[in-house]
Amino acid sequence: MQYSKAVFGKDGGVILNIILINNLIGKMKKSSSNKTDQTVIVANYAVIRLLVVVGLLLGATIADAQWRITNSQLPVKKATQKIDFPPIPDHITTSTVALVATASSGLPVEFSVEEGPAQLAGNVLTFRGAGKVTVKASQPGDEHWAPAKDVSQSFRVSTAEAKIVLSALEQAYNGRPRVVRVETMPPDLRVLVTYDGKKEPPIDAGKHSVAVMVVDPMWHGKAEGLLVVRPGKQVIDFPPIPDQTTSSTVLLRAKASSGLPVEFMVLEGPAKLEGNLLYFTEAGVVVVKASQPGNNNWAPANDVLQKFEVINDQAVVILSNLDQVYDGTPRAVQVDTKPPDLKVLVTYQGDPKPPINAGAYKVRAVVKDPFWTGEAFGTLSIKPAEQFIDFPQVPDQVATAVIRLEAKASSGLPVQFSVASGPAVWDGRFLSFTGAGSVTVVASQPGNGNWLPAPKVANRFEVIKDTAGIMLYDLRQLYDGTPRQVGVRTKPAGLPVKVTYNDDPAPPVNAGKYWVVAMVADPRWEGRAEDVFFIDPAKQTIDFPEIPPQLASATIELEAKASSGLPVEFAVDSGPGQLVGNLLSFTGAGPVTIKAMQPGDNNWLPAESVGQTIKVIPDQAAVTLSNLTQVYDGTPRVVSVTTDPPGLAVEVTYDGSLNVPVNAGTYQVVATVVDGRYEGQARDVLTVEPAKVTIVLDDLEQVYNGEPRAVTVFIEPEGLPLEILYSQLGLVILGKELPSEDPPVDAGDYLVSVTVVDDNYEGRVEDKLTILKASQVIDFAPIADCWTTDIVELDATATSGLPVSFEVVSGPALLEGNILTFTSAGTVEVQAAQEGNGNWNEAEPVAHSFEVKASNHEQEGPYTYIVEDDEATIVGFDESYQGTLALPGSLGGFPLVGIDAGAFANSSGLTSIFIPGNITWLGEDAFTGCTNLERIYFLSDVLAGEPASLGASRATAYYLPGSEGWGATFGGCPAVLWNPKFVNGYCSPLAENCQVVGAPNLPIGIQSSTNLLAGEWMWEVTLTNLTAEGTFCFAKYLADVEEERYYRIIAP
Repeated sequence: MQYSKAVFGKDGGVILNIILINNLIGKMKKSSSNKTDQTVIVANYAVIRLLVVVGLLLGATIADAQWRITNSQLPVKKATQKIDFPPIPDHITTSTVALVATASSGLPVEFSVEEGPAQLAGNVLTFRGAGKVTVKASQPGDEHWAPAKDVSQSFRVSTAEAKIVLSALEQAYNGRPRVVRVETMPPDLRVLVTYDGKKEPPIDAGKHSVAVMVVDPMWHGKAEGLLVVRPGKQVIDFPPIPDQTTSSTVLLRAKASSGLPVEFMVLEGPAKLEGNLLYFTEAGVVVVKASQPGNNNWAPANDVLQKFEVINDQAVVILSNLDQVYDGTPRAVQVDTKPPDLKVLVTYQGDPKPPINAGAYKVRAVVKDPFWTGEAFGTLSIKPAEQFIDFPQVPDQVATAVIRLEAKASSGLPVQFSVASGPAVWDGRFLSFTGAGSVTVVASQPGNGNWLPAPKVANRFEVIKDTAGIMLYDLRQLYDGTPRQVGVRTKPAGLPVKVTYNDDPAPPVNAGKYWVVAMVADPRWEGRAEDVFFIDPAKQTIDFPEIPPQLASATIELEAKASSGLPVEFAVDSGPGQLVGNLLSFTGAGPVTIKAMQPGDNNWLPAESVGQTIKVIPDQAAVTLSNLTQVYDGTPRVVSVTTDPPGLAVEVTYDGSLNVPVNAGTYQVVATVVDGRYEGQARDVLTVEPAKVTIVLDDLEQVYNGEPRAVTVFIEPEGLPLEILYSQLGLVILGKELPSEDPPVDAGDYLVSVTVVDDNYEGRVEDKLTILKASQVIDFAPIADCWTTDIVELDATATSGLPVSFEVVSGPALLEGNILTFTSAGTVEVQAAQEGNGNWNEAEPVAHSFEVKASNHEQEGPYTYIVEDDEATIVGFDESYQGTLALPGSLGGFPLVGIDAGAFANSSGLTSIFIPGNITWLGEDAFTGCTNLERIYFLSDVLAGEPASLGASRATAYYLPGSEGWGATFGGCPAVLWNPKFVNGYCSPLAENCQVVGAPNLPIGIQSSTNLLAGEWMWEVTLTNLTAEGTFCFAKYLADVEEERYYRIIAP
């Protein structure tokens, strides 16, 4: 590796020297190891691994180059200062030390941990483990004071003692590791547990020595105990054995819950065992025992006994041919045996002879053999046989005929006959007929015990009638109100005849013309005659008696009679009369002429009309007024008027008007009869009183809710205007309670008065309204378990909206306002309360308990980390961090080896991050939510166990030349080799040797310095990208260069 040094002359010339700097690089590494500036650290690393620093040739040729020396002003030295930093005594890991040091300059002293398990927050020192701790006090000076010489103090930190409690020291064997329960004070400390000197928990029964040691950088402690593992209990599953026969063999099966083999033994009975196979020597009762003696881990199981019976072998008897049909011969069943050919005795209903007749017979078959037993039962069914009938066809017959019927059955049994339909009669010997029509005769044989009924055979034939003569006479008659029949004669005489008149069998009564049909109505004869029959109408007269003079108010019933008996009709020829039916009434006085008529009908000719005149005079009527005192109801208040006679039309006026009054008040009433038949009048006063209103108050006891609490008013009738006033009881101003129309809001007692405001109604009511204090509840969510370092902002609300107060009931906690902090680990109970006020009752306090644990998270700068096995892992990061970040090699004095899942989540200010070679693993989505993170530099070979996702969608992973295992992607991000370098190349007329090449689009930055060993590096290019071809032209013009400079490429 080499640097290029450019020395610029006064004439613009440049001398280019090549300097080998292998030794120089080592010095730079050593001098930069204690610097904390991240940019310097990253740049130094880049110099060591891959940077080339190039001095630019600007303008002239090498031949014209000369040295140029620039003079500067004489500097003024800064004042010196000293630090007073007293020694620090030894401490334990749980201590907190406030560091104190002063500088003679009066400037503030800074502290840093040089070595040891300690960390600083300001000037407060805390510890994360035991060991030697060295703290450095420094003062970097300012424009007047030179940096002070650092002062370091070393001291020892010892672990604190923890208490260990062992439990679950007596357990039962179950085939799985038996682990004791370990509790520490403080809780959740990491411990090492050994059993008989081994880490693995014991499984087998026995006694085991237990040793427990705290393995924690902050605590120490030991405990010992004895774990006793008792043998486990086991049971045997031995299913019942069913009864057996002497020829059977049984494979015995049983299971022990331990899985150990089960043993069997015959306790009694005619049985023997060969292994698990049981067989029998004779009949009898057998008892078998199953047992399991146990071993070191299992106690002996309780024996299980099974008892069953062994019986002799049975022969099998099979009956067949049990369903047969009657044929007049004996019907025997079929018998088979297993084993075959055994002698069997068969009986039918106890009789050894096979039956002949149809029927059901109980069959028993019994083995008759000296070596076998066995029997069978069944039922022999002999079904009746079928039979058929031969019935020849009967020819058509005359209705007067009498015939014999003949048929035969195949069974030889007698055949029976019956008339199924038609005008025929069977008397057992002969068939005769009652009329004409189709006749069906059926032949049947019902069977008997041995024969089934024969299928019926039907014979159908026709029967026809004879013809008779008919004569009609007396075909014209006069109406007399009785039925009028024609005369009928038949040949032969005396046959029944059906006569219809216009198709109606009833003889007609009324006058008219009728078509007569006469037909013989005999089942064996037929005949017909037709003609026209006339009935002529009769004459009639009217009798109408004379009617005397009448009052105009009278109603009379008119009476007249017609000789025909038909109703007489009446009509008013002239005068003030009116008819409703035969009732005559009058509309006024004067002569009235009435006429009586009868128009006749179909049977009677019209009668001659008869008339007469009636004299009619007017009548006097009495008028009475009532219902003169009424109550307003919103409708017209009509007085009641009655007349004698009743129902006369009357005109009523109120104060001279026909309009009926509605509102309350007094009115002069005049009622005059307006009827042509009567005359009369009455006078009086109508009084309409205001209506009484029913007022009911509801909701007189309510609960405060911050809104006006009005009572509910029910009135009958509804919709009337009301005046509602509220006045607080006990609140008196100038000797009076002040009423208000506004409903009250606050809790208390109030007088409520309600008055109807309407001239037509009257009503008032008073009552007491009570507004009770409201109940309130507190919403105080449970508090999750916390670390001692947590700060909890308590939040609770009351349904009243009043402020909630908090109180620490018990536990290591402090409360300032609603901010809760913790002094140590333990159980904390916090209570929320609200005491209420004039409108709200006191709320029921709500208390929550939770655990506070000693925190295992450490903090250094923006990093939150944990330490396990003396190695640090980042688990969190300050989300407000901005810019580029280079991870340190250690945290808290422990090597940094990993980044946990989501450790940098939501650090949206990060743009670049450098991951050093000491990082060996990276968790899933470590950079999720890092929306502006574009560059992740890996300064080592590819990490083992590549995560599925880094969680940074915009980022590119860059790796260095010489590193191994890298592919095209890493953690879902593209992976690119970061390999920029300076090469000789022409960029512009004023510059040479300033071309940068590398991978396409590679991000780079360029810095310069006048001194490689102690100079400050300044930015020339903060961030740019190589082109798509992988090049960048860097030009430095001569006018901008005052002294020789070195240039380097760094990762931005």
